[in-house]
Amino acid sequence: MSWLFIIIIVLLDQATKLMTVACLDIGEKIVLIDSYLQINHVRNYGAAWSILENKQVFLIGITGLIIIALVYYKKTESFTRAMHFATDLIVAGAVGNLIDRIRLGNVIDMIDVKFGNLYDYPVFNVADIAVVLGTLLMAYLVLKNKAIEEDVKNDA
Repeated sequence: MSWLFIIIIVLLDQATKLMTVACLDIGEKIVLIDSYLQINHVRNYGAAWSILENKQVFLIGITGLIIIALVYYKKTESFTRAMHFATDLIVAGAVGNLIDRIRLGNVIDMIDVKFGNLYDYPVFNVADIAVVLGTLLMAYLVLKNKAIEEDVKNDA
């Protein structure tokens, strides 16, 4: 477990959230790139896309279990460096949002991406970026490994 990497991601996440709270009222926005990117102080009382809204006890419990499972699994399995990196990203992001849930009863989000008038993506934060990148990398590595296993079976 790369604890230093996880701590850095958690600190970066919490610092951006503290700056958002210090500089913007809830609902206040700073436009960075017109029609594409803004900082928008919002609170999420659920999980991704506000699913399970106002189910904080459940979300705290599930997040805690996922973190414990990932830490345990990393210690019992022989992972590649890339798989360790993916797991560390997921753990760091989960911890960052867990801190908010326990401390505030919600998660502070601020990165607001739009695709012109086509799509307004849900507002997110640094912890969300870590979880998504870690999950995508892990999915890629698992699928790549399955493809290699299939090639080995077919060659045998």
